[in-house]
Amino acid sequence: MNNSKEIELEMFLKLADEDQKEWSEQEEQEKEFFGNDFASFLEKTKNKDLREMIKVFRQTFYSIRRGEYRMAAMLDDMFVLKLAKNSNGVILNQREANLVSKIFPKVYNTAPNYEWIVVERAREFDYQLFRKFFPELEKKGFVDVLDYFLSLEFEINDQDSDQDSERDKEMSIRAKAVKPGIYLKQIKELYDFYPQAALDFHNGNFGVVTRKGGDALVLIDAGLHKDL
Repeated sequence: MNNSKEIELEMFLKLADEDQKEWSEQEEQEKEFFGNDFASFLEKTKNKDLREMIKVFRQTFYSIRRGEYRMAAMLDDMFVLKLAKNSNGVILNQREANLVSKIFPKVYNTAPNYEWIVVERAREFDYQLFRKFFPELEKKGFVDVLDYFLSLEFEINDQDSDQDSERDKEMSIRAKAVKPGIYLKQIKELYDFYPQAALDFHNGNFGVVTRKGGDALVLIDAGLHKDL
């Protein structure tokens, strides 16, 4: 995102918090930043329940990704609209909107009751980006962040070492020798704080966004919620 549009977007976010007298101007800003399809979706779902919202969502957007609790559609090359499919999806949207960690995509807009949220779009995370963000893992022979964490937790059975494969033992030794860089430290802190989300820390769940003119690593989705 270029600097001028980033500044304008910050102005829009401030506007979204002001009184209803600015609502018409906000709607114009929404069209500008999030596109006509999003504006059409909002217009058609005013005062509608979630079931009707889902129907309009399917009619409005063509490239839709579906999960257990939510659906997502690309608004353009910068934004993604996430819509809840059920009450659990609403809870996830609300929690995601209130996450403060920079490791998650920014949330730019939300429905009053969190039926939907608009987040920054992340680019696909490939092996070249893995090498860029986690050179300390690549040097030790790891090709996925999850493999590192699994190896880090692997306990060598000293009493009966035949039970452990030689490769598992070798990778465990390598994992313990890794000196985490800035991005791995961020992931590890989150991993330690949310052990229930352990399986989410894999390459397929990472993405890259542009912030302040540079690439930043984000975790696209996270199973931080044992209660759902």
